[in-house]
Amino acid sequence: MEDTTSDFKGQKWLICQPMFSEIIGSTILSLELAEYLQDEGAEVRLYSYYIGSPMEKIAQSKGIKFIEHSNFKAQDFDYIWSNSQCLPRFIMDNLRGLKGKTNPVFLFAHLSSLKFIAPDEFPISLFLEERLASMNLFVSKEALGVQKPFFNEKLNPELFENPAPVKFGIYIHERRKNLKRILMVSNHLPKELDEAKEILEESGVLITQLGWLKNDYKLIEPEFLAQFDVVITIGKTVQYCLCEGIPVYVYDHFSGDGYLTEENFDENRQNNFSGRKRGNEWAFTPRKKKSGKEIVEELFTGYQSAVDFHTSKRKEMIENFSISNVLPKIIKSIRSFEFGEFTVSEVLNLIEMQVFSKRAFRNQVLLGKYKKAISQLQEQLKNLK
Repeated sequence: MEDTTSDFKGQKWLICQPMFSEIIGSTILSLELAEYLQDEGAEVRLYSYYIGSPMEKIAQSKGIKFIEHSNFKAQDFDYIWSNSQCLPRFIMDNLRGLKGKTNPVFLFAHLSSLKFIAPDEFPISLFLEERLASMNLFVSKEALGVQKPFFNEKLNPELFENPAPVKFGIYIHERRKNLKRILMVSNHLPKELDEAKEILEESGVLITQLGWLKNDYKLIEPEFLAQFDVVITIGKTVQYCLCEGIPVYVYDHFSGDGYLTEENFDENRQNNFSGRKRGNEWAFTPRKKKSGKEIVEELFTGYQSAVDFHTSKRKEMIENFSISNVLPKIIKSIRSFEFGEFTVSEVLNLIEMQVFSKRAFRNQVLLGKYKKAISQLQEQLKNLK
């Protein structure tokens, strides 16, 4: 008889996320990770330097608990997952007590390769991961390649490629013959997609947009995604489409290849489906931007081939990008080790680094709110003109 017991049942997990307020990639990853583990029977708590809505309310509606006090110690958890090297104070205070122990298991995740946009996704506390991490997780081969020089030889890397929740892989999506409805998902929509939108709407195609500057700004569910024949996006939303079998056109502010194909899939995957291109030693290779007219032409002429590709590859995509297939394999491959000694000065320095990070992320939240408000006003003024 097959054993259907969850690998995670009864485990205690702490997920650490520096900012948990806006609907953006890293916060969604933390939410989906917590939700999956909780559904599998694990006891999950979430810690963040800054917690706010809408993500706070979304997490609460799913029964996810936050760390609200410091009456914990590291050994209260089996696994501690850290994004951006975020860790609560009670972990730092307890570092010297970890010497000679093998629990908890620490996993540190790095979700970007762009130092000029997300410097926090790089190792900001010297040798912290080498001393604690059983595994260092990277969102793509690109992120691993760019960040590898920051680590010493103790790096134990694995890929965690923005896996999609299980529900996207089990939703029934019917293939369509004609291109009638398109979803654009972007927080930084380039002008060429605006141009394409106008042309598409003139031809009778219905366009829906999601992103910071749009009023309809929410988590994406498989039922919602199923309304559309094509999704134009980059990054995390791509894995949703791959698991649901919906044609995805990769294009945004970095430009992009357009429809995913047998020929361009591996390169797009290694660059996190971002539209970026990398050359030798992971240097940026400038990519020509497409005109709105070119994008529209590619959308129509390549549509049936895209439907064929995504339909025929769906089972393979679910195997590679559904969290229920990805996370258990990662956990089973972990090699635990005994923690070494942390000196008093090392602990004090790490505590100060966390205090500094907490202040920086809180200020980043405030700046982000102002930037968003300004961008929305600019968008309204543009529409008035």
